Amino acid sequence: MQKKTWIDKTNQTWKLNAAMAFMIVAFALLAMAYVAHSYPGNPWVAPLSSFIELFIVIAVLTAAVGMGIIFYAIQCPKCGKKPFRPLAEIVPYQEVFTKFFYSEKCPLCNDTGEPMQKDKSKRIFGRF
Repeated sequence: MQKKTWIDKTNQTWKLNAAMAFMIVAFALLAMAYVAHSYPGNPWVAPLSSFIELFIVIAVLTAAVGMGIIFYAIQCPKCGKKPFRPLAEIVPYQEVFTKFFYSEKCPLCNDTGEPMQKDKSKRIFGRF
């Protein structure tokens, strides 16, 4: 069984999934722009050829939103910092996503993402 990553433990996987969805949409828009540009005489593609620039602009903006989610929405619940950017400045660019997404601890404060245990020794009357 695979160990849970820090992003899984801190319940931020949905942010990562949303960012990847934006990236896939951006790639699809760029593919549509490429097809529309490469085959302008094709009757199936001809209606799209007038929107090539629009596809490219929307693809760039969509990719920027996806990267923005990764850079600014994922944060450590313990230290409150956004760990992707400092990690991107240290680690080589080929390894940044792998190290960040599969990390078992926060890259900045080494928090494991486990829920904090309440100190039961301070309780006086059972559950109170």
